[in-house]
Amino acid sequence: MQTNALPAIDPHRNAVVHAAAGTGKTWLLVSRIIRLLLEGIKPSSILAITFTRKAAAEMRLRVGQRLLEMCQASDAELRAALEAIGVEPNTETSSRARRLYEQLLVTSHELRATTFHAFCQELLSRFTFEAGVPPDLSPELRQAAERAFAVLREATERLIAAVPLPQRPPALMMAVHIWALSHGIASLFGRGDAARRALPMSAEELLEAAVLIYLRGLGVPIPVNAGGARA
Repeated sequence: MQTNALPAIDPHRNAVVHAAAGTGKTWLLVSRIIRLLLEGIKPSSILAITFTRKAAAEMRLRVGQRLLEMCQASDAELRAALEAIGVEPNTETSSRARRLYEQLLVTSHELRATTFHAFCQELLSRFTFEAGVPPDLSPELRQAAERAFAVLREATERLIAAVPLPQRPPALMMAVHIWALSHGIASLFGRGDAARRALPMSAEELLEAAVLIYLRGLGVPIPVNAGGARA
């Protein structure tokens, strides 16, 4: 790798590297990761993204190999390795470099090297609602939604048990209405655009108030909480 590539290794700079295959891009990326580790950045705080699983696995392997080499290197070899990535080989940095391999082995959250596809899929699975992904696309989310609705259905059935049968509203209808109401409030608070009006209460408080109004409209007795005040 030419010395004019050293600025791209500096983790304090943003860099875009255009190069053909076999010119040392992986070496440069691994060197940048090592520079971050030398500055005390935790492996779990580093994310390297590439196009294929093979390339991601190779990047993790290369990082481990380079750190092992620095751990086992002679003083002269280590000094040359540090200078090659733009690090001044003083006593402190040399000592830190020799400890990196062991630290990488014992860390509870390893360095992450993944693909663009896997990274985007993880974001969608973690922030499904914010991304507007239909629940049916996520089996885990669909199952969680079904469990939540079952709890809501059971709660409405218990709540209306005190209502005289002729005036008793259908439990399923109530559950669907409250479910839709909660989704509307969640959508309101989940919007990330700056145009969303600032609201004077939290999502939980707004949902509670809306449900109470809905129940009163149906003539459902409002239960008393443990403190003696009406919920």
